[in-house]
Amino acid sequence: MGFVRNRNSSKNRIFILSKIFKKDLLKYEKTHTEDEYIFSVNGRKMSQRGIQNAIKVAAERSGIKKNVSPRTLRHSFGQTLCLIMVLT
Repeated sequence: MGFVRNRNSSKNRIFILSKIFKKDLLKYEKTHTEDEYIFSVNGRKMSQRGIQNAIKVAAERSGIKKNVSPRTLRHSFGQTLCLIMVLT
């Protein structure tokens, strides 16, 4: 599980990491400095539009026909968590 603190608002986020991603993230942390971005292009942070485009391309490559955005992913993740809570 991870936690993202939003400096501009009081909307902090909790998220779940897969074991594989967590392992890769910890490995990344050991080899990079704190001021480097995880998602970057040529050493610079990705713009919101760049992230949206990357998600769109990934959806197209995976054969998803519907429009997909970061908000769509967050919403579907929340729905899945609610469903899991109801079923258990």
